[in-house]
Amino acid sequence: MTADIKAWVEERRAIIHGAREAIRPVEAIDLGLTDLPRALDALNAVLKVHSPGDVFKWADDCADPENHHLFTDVRTGDMLCEVEPVGRFCNGCVPEKDTMIDVDEYPWPCPTVQAVDSALEGTIG
Repeated sequence: MTADIKAWVEERRAIIHGAREAIRPVEAIDLGLTDLPRALDALNAVLKVHSPGDVFKWADDCADPENHHLFTDVRTGDMLCEVEPVGRFCNGCVPEKDTMIDVDEYPWPCPTVQAVDSALEGTIG
């Protein structure tokens, strides 16, 4: 759904650009076209913070540790298998101090992204 949101934002940017080219700047201010780019930038900033993160298997549980890429988790220092994600979480909702991430506690998409999706789809009241 995030890709759809980004496409929607870019489409609105093109509309704003076309409108600015077509009308005088004073009329653009009257139509609120100067505020919309800032609102779109704010929306993009929210979506950048509330981006998905992957949860991976521990290296000890990896199906093929000889051929899969193993890496060290920067939060915990644990060795993980990058080829075998087991869930997703929201980067923006996880407190920085948390080392163990519970995908049920910080699901993706999170309520913030779901609210943005619903608003753009016109499904919230």
